[in-house]
Amino acid sequence: MKLKRLRGLTQRYSFFFFIFLSYLSVLLFSVLFSAYNYGAYLGDLREQKAMYDEVMLQQLDEMIGAELDKANAQLVNVLMDTDIMKAVAAEDLVSGSRLSQTLRAANQMRSYSKAVSGMYIYFENGDAIIMDGAYYRPEDFYARFIDGEAIGFEAWYAQQTAQHDRACRQAFTSTPNELVLYHTVMSAGAGRRALVAIRIDLENILRIFKDSFFSGQMAFQITDGSGAVLADYGWQALPDGESERTAPFVSRRTGWTYASAIPSAVYNRAANELLLRSAAVLLVELAAGVLLSFFFARTNIAPIRRIYKRLSGGGTRPGAVKNEYELVDSCMKTLLEEKEQLLRQHDRAVKNNLLLELLNGGAGRAGASADYAEVLGADPEAARFRVASIAFSHGDAARAGSLESRSLMKYCLTELLGKAFQTYRLHIADVNWNQTAVILHGGLEDGAELICRRMEQVRQAAEAEFHVSLSIGVGGVHRAAAGAGLSYRESLMAQEYRLLEGPGAVCLYRDIPDGAFPKSFYPALDRAKIKARIRAGDGPGTAELLDKVFAGIAANRQHMPLGAAKCLFFEIMGVGLEVLAEIRFEHETAPGEYMRQLFDCQTIGQLQCALNRILLEICGAIKKGQSSRNQQILDRIHAYIGRNCYDNSFSLVGLADYMGLTPTYLSSFFKEKTGVNLVDRITELRMARAKAMLLETNRNVAEIAVQVGYGSSGTFIRKFKQLEGITPVQYRQEHAGEPGSAGLLEGRNA
Repeated sequence: MKLKRLRGLTQRYSFFFFIFLSYLSVLLFSVLFSAYNYGAYLGDLREQKAMYDEVMLQQLDEMIGAELDKANAQLVNVLMDTDIMKAVAAEDLVSGSRLSQTLRAANQMRSYSKAVSGMYIYFENGDAIIMDGAYYRPEDFYARFIDGEAIGFEAWYAQQTAQHDRACRQAFTSTPNELVLYHTVMSAGAGRRALVAIRIDLENILRIFKDSFFSGQMAFQITDGSGAVLADYGWQALPDGESERTAPFVSRRTGWTYASAIPSAVYNRAANELLLRSAAVLLVELAAGVLLSFFFARTNIAPIRRIYKRLSGGGTRPGAVKNEYELVDSCMKTLLEEKEQLLRQHDRAVKNNLLLELLNGGAGRAGASADYAEVLGADPEAARFRVASIAFSHGDAARAGSLESRSLMKYCLTELLGKAFQTYRLHIADVNWNQTAVILHGGLEDGAELICRRMEQVRQAAEAEFHVSLSIGVGGVHRAAAGAGLSYRESLMAQEYRLLEGPGAVCLYRDIPDGAFPKSFYPALDRAKIKARIRAGDGPGTAELLDKVFAGIAANRQHMPLGAAKCLFFEIMGVGLEVLAEIRFEHETAPGEYMRQLFDCQTIGQLQCALNRILLEICGAIKKGQSSRNQQILDRIHAYIGRNCYDNSFSLVGLADYMGLTPTYLSSFFKEKTGVNLVDRITELRMARAKAMLLETNRNVAEIAVQVGYGSSGTFIRKFKQLEGITPVQYRQEHAGEPGSAGLLEGRNA
């Protein structure tokens, strides 16, 4: 009955019947097309996902490779640094709190430890040093830095000593999302082997997965060539045979295998959700088409066109919704841009490492000459080189700035150098965070004075713009790749001469005095006199003694070799450290802060200012505490005299021994604090008691003399007459019967 009624309606409105059938045909085609598109989409999604993961794994491998290149260059620099090796051979680096006898070794070690965390060197005899300046035996290093629950000491030590050149091993760590690698390099001919723990944080890699479809269930694994697992994030939890795994990626450099996967249930659930959404949309379109066709059949076709246009997407706001293809395309573009940026950074790092290798004498490596020619743009064996070393001493503003501001400062410094040396072939090597090397070749016919003037212009411009002090050392001109290393070492020696010149100077290597040191001058440090003035709280006197030493250094600066300047620097600093070790401080943090201020000094001038400031503060604190201590000493003297001055055995020597002072210092101290001589005070007390006994007792003069501390009555009578003008007998006769005489002794003692 209902079908007949429907047929009757469509026959009466044949035009709308045709429209309705056309709509159903289009809808059926849409269903078939959606089903086909669904299958094609899933296949394309798998391909996009595989490509996405492959690019991501390549990026991870390149990041690890860049870290290994960086660590390799740093380790080569350490092993070629003769100052550090000499300091280690002399067993000078005993503990982090003691100062190295070689300033450059201490500075270089601090710089390397900031550049690569966890770096240490160990030798064939089993010794090891950490690059923060502390010295460790293997047992101590294992106890401090290695997780003992993950691996025993014997296994760990055997693993380290068995590593070959540029070998990479997994470290044992309990920190999640952190891959720690041991990286070693051997030095030629010295039996030295350097090893660094490289920490690679995988959070940045996992962050990329968050842009993927299934980031919540992603698993990740790294294995070495033998199949041993190096890093595992959810891989073991995946059920066997029930996961979607991408093709593994094998690194050419390390031989590691990278793989990622997601559970099949998660993948299928996402696909089913997409299918249900598509089916729901089609059913809604079908129901809406049927209802609207019958509803508007009796009126006209215009409303149907408008509604169909809206249902087909004609009224949708542009850009409101993105489909899955656009999301994948956006992620791929972002990932490729990041990859290009990483490749550019990698190229810069490789170039910088080659320049550092050239400066550190790495010309003996096979293929080194070709690499240097590619970087320098010229044959290194036929070129002449001059190298300048630039050290940064950051002011308060730059020290408080971020890493980005320092990077910007180095970028602007590169521009300043490029403008100043336009006629030269200029190459800049980033040694560490506060050290840069400038390699000049081509156009070196200009004199060294012209180069120094241009460096001075760069120094002034950097100081005006960034409030940073540049210490610049300029080496000589030498030929070939080996000459570049020689010029670099000369520039470092010239830069070290800022010990005397002060920060913010441009020094030529040829201007460093290398002759005999004047025999008539070597500032003698009277340590005993300096310490005595400090104990006395004499700040101006202490500063006067030190200023004489620094004035002598300034007067002989032009003739002082660099080695003598270093000796003076460390000897003066040693005086300050001795004083800090002997002084008792009220606050435990005070000596540590003072030592930090001394260790931060890099020039004689800075050391003079720091020592004067520290010693004046110490002397002020000592002088402030002396007032209370002096009163305590004075009270003890009065108490002892009151108890013992009436004894015949009493003497100043006994009083001095009791107080722990010399008799001379005791007398001068009492006179300074009371204004009365100590002997006069004792005589005054004795005479006061003698007067009281003369008036209150009937004892004769000889007995009274013994009672008040005199060995003979003659001495007593002579001293009494000297003070009172009359003899004791005359005093008794003149004052007999006077009231209040009995309280005389108490009044005198009070």
